[in-house]
Amino acid sequence: MRYHLSRVAVAVCLFFAFGLSGAVAQQSPNLTELGSGWKMTSAKNVSVDDSLVSQGTFDVSYWYAAQHMPATVLQILQENGVYKDLYFGMNLATPGDLWKQDWWYRTTFTAPPGREIYSLIFKGINYRADIWLNGHKVTNRATVVGMYDEFEFNVTEFIVPGGSNVLAVKVTPEQSLEGENGIELADSWLDWINWKYLGYRDPQKKLDIPFVPDRNAGVWKRVFLSSTGAVTIRNPYVATDLPLPAANPAALTVYCDLSNNTAKPVSGTLLGEISRPGKKYDSLPTDFAAPSKSEERDRVHTGRVHPAHGAGPRSVVALPVGRSETLSSETRIQSR
Repeated sequence: MRYHLSRVAVAVCLFFAFGLSGAVAQQSPNLTELGSGWKMTSAKNVSVDDSLVSQGTFDVSYWYAAQHMPATVLQILQENGVYKDLYFGMNLATPGDLWKQDWWYRTTFTAPPGREIYSLIFKGINYRADIWLNGHKVTNRATVVGMYDEFEFNVTEFIVPGGSNVLAVKVTPEQSLEGENGIELADSWLDWINWKYLGYRDPQKKLDIPFVPDRNAGVWKRVFLSSTGAVTIRNPYVATDLPLPAANPAALTVYCDLSNNTAKPVSGTLLGEISRPGKKYDSLPTDFAAPSKSEERDRVHTGRVHPAHGAGPRSVVALPVGRSETLSSETRIQSR
């Protein structure tokens, strides 16, 4: 359910003295952040089959509420008063080995109706996870591995459009120990705390690995629901080419990935637009043909955009994709 995407490039010529100092992705109208209603508990407190945790009838009234997301296990426990004043005296050693057990995260959300493709996007889970939606297993910990990896899963077959949905994530913390049983490349396998009272020690093997009690486990980056047409836009970025040593004009190349999430080939139009507050610049639309998700990926190159005036700072690049006169997907990048 996780697909590699075909590459699309938009060449944009801009004439202004100040290039993009940095570009960040703005939230697309096709994305809904799942940032509220989350609860968490230790897997030791759940005795039923994992599939039942993501069903609406499952009781989570005794779980800890996440005051804001994303959040690590220890952060949620601290905010619920389980551990207090963790940064005072020896208190950080109080929770013990939270990293030796699994943790459930769970939330409910309403999916927008009338869309063709629904997918869940996880910007970061530390360290492994089984993911369930409405009683169905989306993926397992053999696939979702790595603190710094981003994952997207097509969940169209499991979603309830226009209705309530239950998402449950069973997190397994980083558990390997360098010199003992290997390395998992999160952020606690090396000496970064430098405090002898935390972490793991084996005097016989001369192992001394300090880390916080949960090893920063949890859903530590944002989670989104994507709801689009057949074609989605992902991973936009802007490459700047300056005629150094001169800084003007600047040639920008806007890249993005297009994915056809259906079993049939799809054709449509990719439109790149650069704007800033109070101004918009026309752009040249580009037709594309996206093969089915099971076929080889194609490389498509679009046309050029010639704005009448310099874009200036805090410009926005909008990339909507149209198909049969219906907007399929849209994403934006904002410069800083």
